[in-house]
Amino acid sequence: MAQELIYSETRNHWDDESDWIPGESGKGVDTHIFTLPAGKKFARYSIDVDVASLASFYRVESAPKAGATGKQQILVGWWYNPFGKIRYTLNVYAGEPETVTIWYGENNWAGKALNTLEQDLNLRMPGRGGVARKLFGRMMHLANKDLERNFMTHPKSGSVAATQNTALGLIASVKYGALGGMILYALDKGYEVKGQFDAGGPLPFDDELTVSFTKRKGAPSDF
Repeated sequence: MAQELIYSETRNHWDDESDWIPGESGKGVDTHIFTLPAGKKFARYSIDVDVASLASFYRVESAPKAGATGKQQILVGWWYNPFGKIRYTLNVYAGEPETVTIWYGENNWAGKALNTLEQDLNLRMPGRGGVARKLFGRMMHLANKDLERNFMTHPKSGSVAATQNTALGLIASVKYGALGGMILYALDKGYEVKGQFDAGGPLPFDDELTVSFTKRKGAPSDF
């Protein structure tokens, strides 16, 4: 059964220039209170960032674990620079735990993926086009230079497991630094991370890469 959206709330914070002291940074913690319908269990939360000025951010301070029932709350901390702002929407879902799919490059993809891993949920992160071939080639290179050389000469479907070296190598790249940090965090939490590449055709935009994060049983959890 598909998960059901049971709570959605948008919060908006900004540096009000009509204030007596404009140009101040701001920070705080929002409390979101919701009640799971009878017979429903908490599955997960997800956050969409609608507006965020440079260096503005949010962090989930606490949240219930999957399976929680009744009245619950999620605390979301936020911060913005002087003259900055942040507006986000918190979505809460009820149902059974399932693998979450977040497209590489979608709105707040890095934040949503990190939140998914913080909740100890399995994650699929697909991406299409030229970035898929380049990113997978980079992962192959970090695993084995010969693998990468053969792949770039004759692109085809294949898979490669991500290691700490993979993560550190991606972190060193400005373009893939966020993904590298995410992989390193996942490995430390006991996830298995794998890149699966599918060559959809002769042109790069036919290609698709899915990076999967699968939690090992018995691995530590957050919150």
